[in-house]
Amino acid sequence: MEEQNISPQPQPPEPIISPPRQKLSLATIIIVLFLLVVGVGAYYLGTKQATIDNNLVPTKIPTATIVRPTLIVNAIPTSDSEKTIYVKDEGWGPCPPEGICIQKTTLYSSGRLVFKGEKNGETFLSKDLINQIVTEIKKTGVMNKPCEASIVVDYGVDYKIYIDNQEKSIKYPGCFDELKEIEKLFL
Repeated sequence: MEEQNISPQPQPPEPIISPPRQKLSLATIIIVLFLLVVGVGAYYLGTKQATIDNNLVPTKIPTATIVRPTLIVNAIPTSDSEKTIYVKDEGWGPCPPEGICIQKTTLYSSGRLVFKGEKNGETFLSKDLINQIVTEIKKTGVMNKPCEASIVVDYGVDYKIYIDNQEKSIKYPGCFDELKEIEKLFL
């Protein structure tokens, strides 16, 4: 018998086995998204509160990387007819770079209603309507309620109400139902 020269066949290289991919659980994804939203919201509310505390409003800048505050000087009322009754100072986000995501609404005892921010304008309400608003504020009892609530990260409102030489500050969503009843009359 004749010997055959059989050479071993080349073996294919062993496949490189990568470690198995870990799948992110839905809970992990939700937690990461929640932390992201909370972080952005906390940053926004922190800058919003600094703006409110310093009576500053960010100026619209095309690059949106730099925000330079501009001081707004509020006119001090000179007569009883220009006393402030109701202020609603809103902010929301996330806000696009070219957007204006604030709105301040101020109602004066003279009937003057002023809008500044996303919408700007001024209108006058009748003396009868002003009396109805003051009556509704008193009827709701909001001036004597605690109006405490937890923080909402993507929307914030600071309310200030001035009635009978008494001032009340409320942060959204505190006393939400009462404030909506009041606002139905003029907003």
